[in-house]
Amino acid sequence: MSVAASDCDCIVLAAGLSSRSSGHKLLKPVAGRPLVRVAVDNVLAACRRAIVVVGHEADAVTAAACPEPAHSAARRATADPDRVQIVHNELFATGMFSSIQAGMRAVRSDWFFVVPADLPGITPAIYAAVASAAGAAAESGTPDGRNEATSLACIPFCRGQRGHPVLLHRSLIAPTLAQPPGGGPMRTLLSRYPVHRVDLDDSPGIVADLDTDEAYAEYLREHHPPHTDDLQAR
Repeated sequence: MSVAASDCDCIVLAAGLSSRSSGHKLLKPVAGRPLVRVAVDNVLAACRRAIVVVGHEADAVTAAACPEPAHSAARRATADPDRVQIVHNELFATGMFSSIQAGMRAVRSDWFFVVPADLPGITPAIYAAVASAAGAAAESGTPDGRNEATSLACIPFCRGQRGHPVLLHRSLIAPTLAQPPGGGPMRTLLSRYPVHRVDLDDSPGIVADLDTDEAYAEYLREHHPPHTDDLQAR
């Protein structure tokens, strides 16, 4: 069984309090776009739909996340309102697990991704790699050909560190929604089910979140250094 990222919805977690950053981290600019917009654009380039879960400063995050009005055929392809759904999590203060639950209620696809919005290094190619690995794992089954151990989740790792995006099968939605909103973390629930690990050691972006001012500044220095003309103008 093949799994293609282009057939998958993706829950983009953008509801958090941003308590470790000065100002709202998801509104900070990265290469001329708000951080949350970078995440949504990467999702739309790879996946079927982006389900953006908002909570803290919901109006500002929604405005920053949604694609701008289309001015070209290429832009219209990503500005299709059917491909971006905003979900408000009124329980966002209880933590990420409640946002995952809120996003799950909007999922339409058989397989779907879950990704925090503060990892700009998760490229479309990474979504494709995780989906491909999930498909290969589903095809392999158990050594004797039975299907009961087929993986229901695929989790990427970079040099031993657990990362994102996580790919889940929709059969996990019901048991997740059955938990209390503060009943996470998600990895505790996943420990009860077959999970496939995919090693992406050449993709540090899957673990590099911009959760703090220091991480944000370091990311800009490494990936978007100021141009020489900019420095001379200061």
